[in-house]
Amino acid sequence: IDVTDAQKRILYLEGVPRWEFKYLKRALLTDKQQQLTAFVQSAGGAFINFDEHDSTAAAALPEFADQTLREFSTIILGDLGDQALSGKDCLSIAKFVENGGGLLFLGAVRSCGPEGLLSKAEFKDLAPVVSPAGAQMLEQRTAVSFTAAGRAEPAFAPLLTEPRLPPLLSCWSPVEPGPFSTVFLATAEAAPVLVGRRFGQGRVGIILSDSLWRWQLGAEAGGTEKALYGRFITQLLQWLSPSNRQQNQDNGIQLLLAEQEVDLWSRVQIGALCGKAVDSNGIACRIITPEGKSLALPMVPANLGEDFGLSQKESGFACEFVPELPGTYKLEVLARDGLHSEGALLLAKQPALEYTGEPIQRQWLQRLARDSGGEFLPWSDSDRLLATLKGSSRSIEMVREYSLWNRWPWLALLLSLFCLEWYFRRRWDLV
Repeated sequence: IDVTDAQKRILYLEGVPRWEFKYLKRALLTDKQQQLTAFVQSAGGAFINFDEHDSTAAAALPEFADQTLREFSTIILGDLGDQALSGKDCLSIAKFVENGGGLLFLGAVRSCGPEGLLSKAEFKDLAPVVSPAGAQMLEQRTAVSFTAAGRAEPAFAPLLTEPRLPPLLSCWSPVEPGPFSTVFLATAEAAPVLVGRRFGQGRVGIILSDSLWRWQLGAEAGGTEKALYGRFITQLLQWLSPSNRQQNQDNGIQLLLAEQEVDLWSRVQIGALCGKAVDSNGIACRIITPEGKSLALPMVPANLGEDFGLSQKESGFACEFVPELPGTYKLEVLARDGLHSEGALLLAKQPALEYTGEPIQRQWLQRLARDSGGEFLPWSDSDRLLATLKGSSRSIEMVREYSLWNRWPWLALLLSLFCLEWYFRRRWDLV
């Protein structure tokens, strides 16, 4: 008998009681499937409980121990500085995610800055994005929409019925998504707003705006965006929630993809982890191409590691696939008995290099730029190229010598001066 809590417990730590805290807290308290435990950091650094459920509220911040964090499904970290949590606490949170938990960063000026929580070394491996020097919260009205990967993610399917998403008034930019990260929401200028990734058995997400709470204003005014903010947060937390994934890890198949958006003619590695109840003999991958054709690829035993977003190697199965047509591919990993399966969507797009068709080695270029002290910029940020070039000016002194005797203007000037001198010497009786 497996006794579980019908509600998913969420731990929310916030730096200041800002608008995002108010509306997120309100959205989760009205959800019967969520149980929120919220804390706000005081001026002295201590956390104060803001839970409205007196019967279940914890009076003090829970310990960041494995046994304590196991009681929560997701942890939300708001606008916190690097001193809000100790290195040991951050390692415990990273281990919590690695073991299957969910983690959501609510981006803000302090948390995303150089002295924010995201800058801690303990979060370097799991952070979905990297903020280069010069990143800041740009305050301007900008349109926002789901990317192709966001539209292909089943968790966000209920939100795709919206005719449009309300604009945002701020966005932390520029950022560099990690190699295993997926951009689900972006601005009209292709700046990431919602980025997520796998980390171990869990998932991590980050919202790179502090004005997303304004989506709730339409609900209060009775506009077309009624309850949009609450539905968005609920769907996002369901994507981060480990309950369904944990059951799948124990009894089913888990499909692994390094990226959900790839270039044409690039090699796509498909991995799979099998639970205890799965017959691991004869694991295969079925692929439905954009034109409707069905392909079947056998999967061979392999050690899956960092190439699939896993922090440590695990025994599983893998196969390779090369997309030849642009569009959406439906992937499904099947067991031989047909009782267990797992599906995913893969978007293949035109490569950045038009002539060769070979994909850009983005990870190698990013590493080269980082090691050489440079910066890797997408084409959309090409106008910032000159501003990012670092160099020092130097002056060069050049000395040129001219002979006056072979230049008649100078010779005439000298003869005139000699004559003028002789004239004044005779006039003043100097000779």
